[in-house]
Order: sequence, then structure tokens, then C-alpha cells
Amino acid sequence: MKITPFHELYKERATLTEYAGFQLPLLYDSIREEHMAVRQRVGLFDVTHMGRAFVRGGEAETYLNHMTANDVTRLEDNKAQYTMFCNERGGVVDDLMAYRVNRNLYLLVYNATSRATTLKWLRSHADGSDVVIEDVSDQTCMVAVQGPLAEEALRSILPEASGLGRFRSIDTAYGESKTMVSRTGYTGENGFEVILWSVDDPDVPASLWRDFVGSITELGGLACGLGARDTLRLEAGFCLYGNDLTEEITPLEADLGWVVKFDQGEFIGRETLERQTEKVHRLRRGIILERGIPRQGQKVFSASGLDIGFVSSGTFSPLLKQGIGFCYVEAEFTKVDEVVYIDIRGRRAAARVTDVPFYDTDIYGATRKRPPLIESRKA
Repeated sequence: MKITPFHELYKERATLTEYAGFQLPLLYDSIREEHMAVRQRVGLFDVTHMGRAFVRGGEAETYLNHMTANDVTRLEDNKAQYTMFCNERGGVVDDLMAYRVNRNLYLLVYNATSRATTLKWLRSHADGSDVVIEDVSDQTCMVAVQGPLAEEALRSILPEASGLGRFRSIDTAYGESKTMVSRTGYTGENGFEVILWSVDDPDVPASLWRDFVGSITELGGLACGLGARDTLRLEAGFCLYGNDLTEEITPLEADLGWVVKFDQGEFIGRETLERQTEKVHRLRRGIILERGIPRQGQKVFSASGLDIGFVSSGTFSPLLKQGIGFCYVEAEFTKVDEVVYIDIRGRRAAARVTDVPFYDTDIYGATRKRPPLIESRKA
């Protein structure tokens, strides 16, 4: 298994797991404590396992507009957008963040589980274009600082990034090392992602990790593992590739049609997706269970007993203290408050269809209108 440059600093403390070929923290002490630290204070994640590649050249913008469902021409320098690669059937090859450095240079950050296939997909469509695809995944490292106090945690370490707007990025430096900071994340909360462009000197990433641990600890925050990362993204309504998005699921079925810009011109999958706009037969929806926890692959039934779909992701929400999840169900059963039934080991558990995110956006999340509700936690 691969390890990241931060591995030596947490390997003795964390409960480790294998994910996408990496040995990473599943949790440090408690998924719930880490989850709530991000919702109420701040958390630190090692996200080096994500894929990172530059697309450069005179046709970089044209090439990416053909490759992605969103419209990269809408980006300004140092701005990012969420987007997807689709196949000819409209299915999602991968979802990713695209950052414009300038018109001839873009950074793509994509899923760890599809690093090899995404890179292959990019290169297989680059022939004949004035573009170069440069994979920098293994030459760089990346952390995410997430939560309502994320900016305060960042200020003492990378002060130039303070005040950065959402989906904006800035090139700066950590000491003598070139660094990029973006106002992005995967938790639904205010947050930043920090890329260190070189890991040749192992003391630099080690120092960065220690500085962030010190900063978040002073604010009552915690280092967080993959367990909290998954519960946080699900509460926020974010998809996980391989669960909620696959090559057999389209952005329209995933209720992510806002990503698809039909006015940008031709792109891979456009014809199929245009046809699907006339009628989408199944849709992703959030579900909340009074009893039980939904899990990927479980069947979903209507009140009359019809098999209407499947669960794509499920977990116990530390915030709601209930089972929550996503399911793909036939379109006629997707109204908010519709009651459906999840087959949990032979028992039919009632679930209510709901909008996402699952939390009250006045109280939680990046656009919250109130100060964080901070509960006391054990020392």
C-alpha cells in the first residue's frame, strides 16, 4: 500500500485502513467527535490520495470543454468549478474540481479510487490536440482544513489566503515551498484545501502538518479520518464516486443537472443527456430513517411493495442521530416526505424522502447565517 508524506506523524495514533491503494486514517478517536468538530469548530484531513493533474497547452480550454459537462470558459484565472467527465451514454466517468490557472493551464483534482482510469481517460482523448497531461499526484501532497473556524486556523500559517472567496484559489508559499490554497472542500462547511507542490524534502510536509495540528488544537478542533469525511459529505448531500456516481448513472439522474451546460457546445455524452432532459426515469434522493441505518445496495420498495430502486450510500448521521442515505428510485416516488421502505436484512424499514443537505443550512454549512452551535466535548 502507498502512504502519504504525513503518514509517519499519525500512524501510531490513528486507526488505519486501506483506501484506494493507500493506508490512511479511518479515525483517530471517534468518528462522531471528529464529525462534530468539523460542524462546530474545525478539522484537518490528509487528502493526498486524491488525483492531481495539469492540463496545459494552446488548446487546453477547448479540450476540457469537450471533455467535461460544465463550461470551463466561464472560469476566470484562479477560480474553480465542480464538473464531471461523462461517457457517450451520459454516465459519469469521474467527478472532479477544475481550477483555471490561466487559459492555457488548468489543474484537475479527481477521485482517489479512479486515479488511474481518469488519467487514462484524459490521455486517450488528447491525441491530436495541443495539450499535455501531466500527472503530479505522487509529487505533491494535500490537506483539507474544514469547519466554521477554518479561516482562523489557516490565518497564522498561510495568511495570504485569508479572505479568499469560495471556489477561488491563490498561489502562495509555505516557507520556501510553493503552495496553492483553494476555498473548496467536501464537508459542506467553510474550508480550504492546501496543495504543497513538492515533497522532495520530507521535513516540509511534516512541518505543515504539525503547524495545522497545533492551530486547530488551539481552536478545539481535531485531526479527522475517512470515517468522518464520509459522514460529513453525506450529510451535506455530496456524492461519492463508485457509490452515488458511476458510468451507469448520469448527472441528471444524480440530481446534478446544474453541472451540465448544454450551451457550451459539443461535449462527450451531450446527445444522450439532451434526450434524457425530456424524461428522467430515476432520481437520486435523500432518505431519513426513524430506525435503522441504510447501506449501499439495499433495495427500496414502495408502500404497495413495488421494487422501485436501491440505496447508493448510507450512514448514521452524528448530527441528526438517525440513519440517512441516498437512494435511486423511480421518478414518481421522489416527492419530499414520500414514505418508502428499505430492505435491511429482510426487515422493511420506513424511510422518508427528503431534500439535501440533511441539516438546517441556517445553522450549519458554509452559508450558515448563525454562529456555530458548539456542544461541549470530553477533553
